Amino acid sequence: MNSLEYADCIITALGESFCKEPKMQVRALSELTVYTGDESFRRRAQDLCERYELCPTCLNQLKLVQWREDRGDGMFELMSEYQCPHCERQNNNTIE
Repeated sequence: MNSLEYADCIITALGESFCKEPKMQVRALSELTVYTGDESFRRRAQDLCERYELCPTCLNQLKLVQWREDRGDGMFELMSEYQCPHCERQNNNTIE
């Protein structure tokens, strides 16, 4: 696991000066992860995907899916998860 000395400064500058669009930031951070091997870029991209409810694979908006699960004796639990309608994958917080 590599760590650049100025990774935090690069991440801050990326969001403040270069691009404000979350999808563009995730793309740039993912590319920086590939080129530098620095995990802080990947973690920041994951954080942005989670915060803006973006699919970490295709960057489309995730959809909240809810259902009731039977717990017996007439009891139900409301379950929910985010899914990507485009690639039909659950949000597992990974950048591939």
